[in-house]
Amino acid sequence: MTIRVADRVRSRTAGRALWIGGTTVVGTADVMLFFVLAWIASGLGATASTLINLLITVPRTVLLVLGGTLGDRFGARRMLIITDVCRVVTVLVGTAAILVAPPGLAWLAAFTLALGVISAFSMPAANTMPRLFATIDELPKLWAKVSGLSQVGRMIGPPLGGVALIAIGTAGVFLVDLATALIMIGVLVLVRPPYQLPTEPPTESVLRQSWAGLRAAARTPGIPPIYGATALVASGILPIVFLCLPLLARERGWTAAATGVVEAGWIAGSLVITLLIARRGILHRAGPAMIIGPLLAAVGAGLLALAPSYPYALAGAVAMGIGTVIFTSHLGPLLLDWTPDGMVSRFQALFVLVQSAPQVITIAAFGAVAELAGPVPATGCAAVVCAAASLVVALSPRLRTATRPVADGAPAEDEPDSAP
Repeated sequence: MTIRVADRVRSRTAGRALWIGGTTVVGTADVMLFFVLAWIASGLGATASTLINLLITVPRTVLLVLGGTLGDRFGARRMLIITDVCRVVTVLVGTAAILVAPPGLAWLAAFTLALGVISAFSMPAANTMPRLFATIDELPKLWAKVSGLSQVGRMIGPPLGGVALIAIGTAGVFLVDLATALIMIGVLVLVRPPYQLPTEPPTESVLRQSWAGLRAAARTPGIPPIYGATALVASGILPIVFLCLPLLARERGWTAAATGVVEAGWIAGSLVITLLIARRGILHRAGPAMIIGPLLAAVGAGLLALAPSYPYALAGAVAMGIGTVIFTSHLGPLLLDWTPDGMVSRFQALFVLVQSAPQVITIAAFGAVAELAGPVPATGCAAVVCAAASLVVALSPRLRTATRPVADGAPAEDEPDSAP
């Protein structure tokens, strides 16, 4: 890894703080925007709501690897500046359209499709950025800070979006998102990350480089089981939160508020461990932690499914959050540490892909089980899928024996910066 010194924001701490703050504000504004889009779509009917979700998810899934390839070719920071400019143009056009006429289905479809395409190119670069602000041994704490603040943004974004929609209207929410995107562009231009990863020169076509990234991911020791375990945890836990929990709540006669508290328990459990890791770091023996995490999350899911009373269900949700973050906080830094030079964005693109793509199948499968046998068996099936991630880690010698990443040596901070 080549070390660079920022010549516009000399303090690594100040530059990192600006980037973390900008990322958190932009992420929260994005959640607010998507809440408003979902609200508009719901007013146009169930078909419109389904279409809008597909137009965001499908292009993101299809184009993620291509976005990762371009991130490796041009650099994560440069890629984020480009995608944020595209987002500014898109939201500006959308705001102008809203001021002219109320949004219809065709406008909504075109706008969300554009956002879905942009996100496919920005997400791999955004996931790469923490590596540019920390040495490998500092990375777990930074990863936890960014993840924790992102969770807070996802938690407060929908209610803020609802309040903003009432207070300033749809166009006002669009302008808030536009302003935050402009702020983030300013941060990215102002802040030069202290570290710079090698980029891959454009000696081959983008498609060939994408294929090279897929081959490298399949052949790098430890990476396939990382992706496999991640896919299993995401395929088990997320359908429980978004599908099984509401069905369990209705079967047991919980109010909407009580159901929201249980879901908040999952977030609270996640945040407690995230904050602890942000302060203290991850365990030295990462392998056992990655085995214990999915098992704890699965036990929590089982408790949620079989809870004899509401407090037990809440405890199960908290355990799910704790187990999930124990797993992800130890696995994420290892993925970055084991990624070959010049391929970080492509490997991060695959990391996002294995979390989202399998859910298309598992949500449909668990939904069918819930329809035929009820939400308790569906939740139990999801818990088994999550627990299977521990088996994947245990069967991989490199993951099973993995330890906390440590920097090879002290960084040399006297090399000149490069152009953005």
